[in-house]
Amino acid sequence: MKLTKPERDELLARIERRLVLSEAQLEASSVRYEKLEARGLDYAGKAAIAKQAVDSGHLIEIFWPVAGGGQSNAVGIAEGLEKKDGDSILVIKPRDLEESIRVPLRKISLLRRIKQSIFGE
Repeated sequence: MKLTKPERDELLARIERRLVLSEAQLEASSVRYEKLEARGLDYAGKAAIAKQAVDSGHLIEIFWPVAGGGQSNAVGIAEGLEKKDGDSILVIKPRDLEESIRVPLRKISLLRRIKQSIFGE
């Protein structure tokens, strides 16, 4: 099969996870690359993953720098993207807090969508 590197990597990951069950799943049109994380200056990647997470209700994990040189992180459900003064702000409901937090996309150093099992939790 003629596959791009991202498609080949996605197919290999599916084979390793034993998700390929028949030859019909090996068609090039059924192997699509799914971006799961974006970091650093990849603003477009972070925005795309955030939009997908808001639409689908998937868990995400974010890391962002805090004052004093440290780094903070949160795992939770993306509730929305807000625009404020030309900046996109990710609203996330962490699993361990009762209230949502807001982090500008430009400040997020790593945004990762957590894939859930096809068998449920």
